[in-house]
Amino acid sequence: MFRQTAALAAPMNLAATQGRETGAPWAFICLSWLTPKAANPRERVTTLLRKVWLRIAFLLAVAFVVHLPSLQGELIWDDNYLVGENPFFRSPIFSLEVFRHYLYLDSFSAHYRPVQNLSYMLDYLIWNGDIYGYHFSNILWHAAAGALLFLLVRKLVAPLADTEQRRRHYETGAFLVALLWVLHPVHSAAVDYISGRADSLAFVFCSGAWLIYLCAAASQRIIVRAVTYVLAALLLLLGLCAREIALAWVAVFLVHLLFFRRKISRRHRALAVIICLSALAAYAGLRELPGTRAVALSTGTWGGVTRAGLMLRSLGDYARLTIYPTSLHMERSVIDPRIFRSPGTWKDHLAFNLLSLAGLFAGAALVAGALKRGRGQSLRTFGMIWFVCGFLPISNLFDLNATSAEHWLYLPLAGLLLVFLGWMIELPPRAFRVASACGIVFAAALGVRSAIRSTDWLNSQTFYERTIAAGGWSPRIGSNLASIYESQDRLQEARKLLEQSLASWPDYPIARSHLASILARQGMAEQADRLMAAAVAAAPVQRKEYPRTWTAALQLAYREIQQHRDGDALRLLAATRQLEPEVWALAALQAEILRRTKGPEAALPVIQRFADSNWWQYSAFLALGKLKAQQGDAAAALTALTHASRLDIHETEALNLATRIELRAKNFAAALSAQQRAISRQPDKPSQYLLFSEVLMQMGRTEQAQEAREKARSIERQGQGSA
Repeated sequence: MFRQTAALAAPMNLAATQGRETGAPWAFICLSWLTPKAANPRERVTTLLRKVWLRIAFLLAVAFVVHLPSLQGELIWDDNYLVGENPFFRSPIFSLEVFRHYLYLDSFSAHYRPVQNLSYMLDYLIWNGDIYGYHFSNILWHAAAGALLFLLVRKLVAPLADTEQRRRHYETGAFLVALLWVLHPVHSAAVDYISGRADSLAFVFCSGAWLIYLCAAASQRIIVRAVTYVLAALLLLLGLCAREIALAWVAVFLVHLLFFRRKISRRHRALAVIICLSALAAYAGLRELPGTRAVALSTGTWGGVTRAGLMLRSLGDYARLTIYPTSLHMERSVIDPRIFRSPGTWKDHLAFNLLSLAGLFAGAALVAGALKRGRGQSLRTFGMIWFVCGFLPISNLFDLNATSAEHWLYLPLAGLLLVFLGWMIELPPRAFRVASACGIVFAAALGVRSAIRSTDWLNSQTFYERTIAAGGWSPRIGSNLASIYESQDRLQEARKLLEQSLASWPDYPIARSHLASILARQGMAEQADRLMAAAVAAAPVQRKEYPRTWTAALQLAYREIQQHRDGDALRLLAATRQLEPEVWALAALQAEILRRTKGPEAALPVIQRFADSNWWQYSAFLALGKLKAQQGDAAAALTALTHASRLDIHETEALNLATRIELRAKNFAAALSAQQRAISRQPDKPSQYLLFSEVLMQMGRTEQAQEAREKARSIERQGQGSA
């Protein structure tokens, strides 16, 4: 026993002795114990640093560190709909329903991304309304994408190594590619912005499908291979349903399979093609479920020459952002309509012309790299193809709702980094190590820039102000910032922003209605009424080009109510609902006016029709339950409230109303059950225990009722203490 212990201790004693002789720190020696096969402490630590699990852990850690500021962020822009108004993420019963709808119900956007809604559904189940959790999930998805990219690139470059030293260098290069990709600040809108999650989701599922396919192809067991092939197809389908850019993933995979992966049988190639075609066919079928949607795009009339020029500009812009990521903001654009107003104005917009030259140079560099012979030629060629497959959909050759966006680089950037790696592996060993060190320094700089960029998403005001400061002015940004200033009573600043928005976009309905609201608050009622009336009159035509034009009618209806003109408000809402029957805000206000002026019987048909055609709308069924209860129809009220309680797994108002209805009818068991469900949803709310106590009291269970009241008081004291 003593000899065995001494034998085990000998390597540690040797490490300690060598550490004292070389002056190595004790921490260095402790790390060396984790890798006992190496000859000395330095080699042991080097071996440890090459461990795949440690590199993955490092990628996960740095992804979280640089995006930590976003964890404190609030809901911004589209977040207010996707994890606010959106009805399709508040209950698991929508797990299949999300495949029947586009991501945005009231929009011209034809984004079909049911998996994005499913991810929000999971967040809502775990985090409820804690926005911190949604940001945490965003970072987790991005970190997972970086780890999978490392594993994938490691697999792709492994066949290129013909010696052990080159194998280690290529693995280091794969890690560097993933590190640079994870830390790059152009991904901010995909990570720090809750609504940008689709990029990460598609990346995780598609890269995961690729890795699983590689595992399946290497397996010798038929059953294992069949199961993994099916799993790969399913993951690819999930990637396609997460974001449309997954189609580019399919192209990249097939190119690599058919032209770059040599040691593979025809049967395996055929199976891979069948997997892709099956996933694409399933995706095409699913996309038919929502039906067609008219999409208003400003790029539809551009000719071929214009599109080619914009493609070069966007390529130049993306090349610049990759190397020197400054002036980062939403609402990027590589076109300014003023350029085309007269022949001489191009001199005033030299930056746009320089972008075209930069794009031409970047394209030539990629082609030259692919043609340059050498050890890394195949990798550079494949990286260029990867980049092109990811870039073409966003190059302005096709109709888009913008001309440029930083987060669109999420997929193409990985291909561009493969090109850089293809140049690195041409270097001799010493130069390769120097290049790797420089890459790590560059990655650190990118990480600092990402952390700074992450602070832009703390709240809406910070986001809009910094976007404008970085050169991202647009009428939408200006109007959204103006609404914030209006809520802060900074009316003059808000008015200036809105007037600026309308000066560049005269027909923008949101800016019109907001400006009318500000003018009314500033005492210019007549001018405000004219502007609001003009916005309402233009809505039937503008709704074909702009979403949510009904907001002007809604604001005008509220103004009519304030001036005690309920009849005018009802007529306005009825006319607007002829064009927008599925907008809940309009139906709810119309029903409320009818209920207040003519009773619940008059309001009921409006709510009933809306609920019948929108079974997923929690607020509609809650309102229906209230109206039925006011009419004395307890059974119908309970049916509506029970349905509402299933549409939102954390909401309790429907359950509380059901409890009171059952209590009034002396159905104590049903009342107790409903309130117990409410407590399970909101165990930290004193009001839930007070209502529970009321039920117990009427059941004669005085002691338990007292305990429930004491629980409510205890929660209140804890809340006061934490405050």
